[in-house]
Amino acid sequence: MPDSIDALGRDAVWGLPGSVFVVAGVAAVLFVMAKTMVWGRWIYAVGGRPDAALRMGIPVSWVLVSVYVISGLCAGIGSVILAGRTDAGSPLFGNLLELDTIAAVIIGGASFLGGRGHLGHALIGAIMIGVIRNALNLLNVNVFFQLIVIGVVIVIAVESDVLRNYLEGRVRVMQAGRQS
Repeated sequence: MPDSIDALGRDAVWGLPGSVFVVAGVAAVLFVMAKTMVWGRWIYAVGGRPDAALRMGIPVSWVLVSVYVISGLCAGIGSVILAGRTDAGSPLFGNLLELDTIAAVIIGGASFLGGRGHLGHALIGAIMIGVIRNALNLLNVNVFFQLIVIGVVIVIAVESDVLRNYLEGRVRVMQAGRQS
């Protein structure tokens, strides 16, 4: 690997790896974009109800393309960081990391059905998945069982999201009944 990529993955500043600063920088830029631009509201609208967003005049296909482009850019940044950490590159390095990504976002509180979530919570979910993975590695748990554990975590998180949506709906019905 080139020295700059190797330094990005391995060098530390103030006791923190360089990758932490890259992730924090990307997260800060995306947070500002999502909170200060109309585009950020459009993402939530399209994620919650694409047909309703289309009726409101939001260019749904362009919002989806922009989100996919940013997602690809973040995947590329992550792959450069991973290449720097391992001092190697392979097209197979990212296999099954999408499971960790989904788990991190769902644990962070994003709705599996769309329209709800927060970037900071997704980062906290990613840290939690990293802690779970690290604990499983330290306990010498087989990689295949680690996948099962992460899958169970996803199922529990999705079920809690469904339960939360159900309970919120029931509360809304009860509040509407009291107001009548």
